[in-house]
Amino acid sequence: MDVPTKCPRVAARSLPATAGVYRFRDAVGRALYLGRAGNLRRRVTSYWANLGDRRHLAAMMRWVARVEAVACASEHEAAWLERNLLERHLPPGNR
Repeated sequence: MDVPTKCPRVAARSLPATAGVYRFRDAVGRALYLGRAGNLRRRVTSYWANLGDRRHLAAMMRWVARVEAVACASEHEAAWLERNLLERHLPPGNR
């Protein structure tokens, strides 16, 4: 599920409240960060709140132009998908 919009923060609010994997991309389509969540909407919108001691993510959020998400049937499936995607493509925001 690609949620294109002029404002990725607004796009995050339209994600489903289900388990899944999300990816942040910059304006030219490069993957910046990949993660998983039990609730996609809540997790992705949290990136526009206080990131606390995760300064590297706070800096990255200035470059996010698009949010992509894949809804999964369970958190286990989301973990499996995230692992496989990270093994193939390690975005710079993931350490």
